[in-house]
Formats: sequence, structure tokens, C-alpha cells
Amino acid sequence: MGFRDPHGIRPLVFGKRHAGGDAYDYMLASESVCLTGLGFTIVGDVQPGECVLITKSGQVFRRLCVPSPQRWTPCLFEYVYFARPDSIIDGVSVYRARYVCNFGQRR
Repeated sequence: MGFRDPHGIRPLVFGKRHAGGDAYDYMLASESVCLTGLGFTIVGDVQPGECVLITKSGQVFRRLCVPSPQRWTPCLFEYVYFARPDSIIDGVSVYRARYVCNFGQRR
């Protein structure tokens, strides 16, 4: 089970990989590179206030537990300090975000 806080402060990515036959392995991680480095395909970001439940039999249930989040407020430090540069958080390249912040104003 994985849950992302209602404001989306910390990232959470959901992925899967083929395990043979009709079976799949599933994984939740805070960074996309954790998934891709282990051969998982990114299914998508877990949305703010969303819960993902994966059963032992491989069934996946996703539900928005907080129907109307007040505001989406991701942590700036994820992009600046915490995440690896080759990660993608909420569809944004961490490398690109750092590049734009450092050099975008100097052109």
C-alpha cells in the first residue's frame, strides 16, 4: 500500500514489470530512477491524496482518499537537493528544473 499526502509535498511514483506469463511485479518509490533502474516501467505518479493498494494476487486498486485537496504544494527541496538529477517528478525533469533555476534568468 502506498499513499501520497493530500498536498503532494513528497513525490510517489508507481511502476510495474513483467514477471512471466500474465504476472507483473509492482513497485512504489519516491523517485522514477528507483523503478527504471530495476527494470520497471513507469505507470504514473500517485496523485495527491491518492492511495494505491496492491494485493498478493497482483490486483491493483487506486482510490482518491481526499476528494478535494486544498492545494498542490510539492516540496521545492525535492527538485533542488533530494532527488537525483535523472529523476522525473510529476512529469518534470529534475535536471531541467535545476538548469532553468540556475541559468534561465541569465540569458
